[in-house]
Amino acid sequence: MLFYFADRVDILLMCVGSLAAVGTGCIMPIFALIFSNTINAINVGPDEERRHNATKYSLLFVGLATVSLVINFVQSSCFSIAAERQVRKMRE
Repeated sequence: MLFYFADRVDILLMCVGSLAAVGTGCIMPIFALIFSNTINAINVGPDEERRHNATKYSLLFVGLATVSLVINFVQSSCFSIAAERQVRKMRE
């Protein structure tokens, strides 16, 4: 009964939203890996190397935040649109 009012577009939207949810779930473990590498990189070597590593990992954090923003937007949008379409069909 869950997909009774869903058509192909709704199922596609829910599948894309589910894949985006999996991507969202992968963000925190990736964040933990980058953070541990950051701590290791800025505690070893001369000042110039530490500064270079800090800049490199800062840019990785910015990239990860950007990817997270996009994936969360896709997830929310897909599920919201699918829900709105199905509710509209239920009310007809």
